[in-house]
Amino acid sequence: MGGDFDSYKEQLKKSVAMTIVDSSGFCSGSLVNNTNNDGSQYFLTANHCLGGSVGSWAFRFNWRSPDPSCSTNTNSTNGDFDQTLSGATLLASNSKSDFALLEIDSPFPSNWDLVWAGWDRSGNIPDFTVGIHHPRGDIMKVSRD
Repeated sequence: MGGDFDSYKEQLKKSVAMTIVDSSGFCSGSLVNNTNNDGSQYFLTANHCLGGSVGSWAFRFNWRSPDPSCSTNTNSTNGDFDQTLSGATLLASNSKSDFALLEIDSPFPSNWDLVWAGWDRSGNIPDFTVGIHHPRGDIMKVSRD
């Protein structure tokens, strides 16, 4: 990844959740902030993840494998699942741009140490961007451009 990224990784992954979806299996997404910066429980995921009712989805935050097995056929061990909430409301989606915006229904416990992904209007262009996700329920994957 590069040393310039390591200092951000621990903070960035706190906005990501693996989702357990009715008929589609697993997906992932991120908490996203709004311009009010009020902690609304908005969750951005992919439209292709939509299947069944988002009201029955489970959201697992801060889920990581304590000892991931990368580039092998060995399964990684599961991390804790103690930061899981169920249920959301679909606010918007579009298949052409493959996005879905949900609002998670249950309130987050304050001790979960979550962060909301966001942006600013400063006009400063970042040196790189980062994507963190759990493809098909796999261990956390990190990519950057």
